[in-house]
Amino acid sequence: MKGDVEPQKVEPGTVLFTYDVTWRPSDIHWASRWDIYLSMNNAVPSKVGVGEWMPRSGSASFHVYVLSMIFTLIYLVLPLWFPPGLFTSPQKRCTGFPSSTR
Repeated sequence: MKGDVEPQKVEPGTVLFTYDVTWRPSDIHWASRWDIYLSMNNAVPSKVGVGEWMPRSGSASFHVYVLSMIFTLIYLVLPLWFPPGLFTSPQKRCTGFPSSTR
């Protein structure tokens, strides 16, 4: 509280909102009025350097590792799911008999 001002007494069920607005002329153009808040006057450091690239490179190497494991498993298991010659035409499949006996 400022000074000797006592809190305002409020009746139950009523809520009072008060504020003051002081309009002053300024040299800041209307279109650039939010620039100070958006730039924060360089308070936020730029995202250039090791601190930005290390997490990205770690994430990229992790994804490459996981994808290589998945492709290795698919490469090893695929012949068990689909035996050789499954998708060839019936004429080209080996029946076990020499072609001269047909």
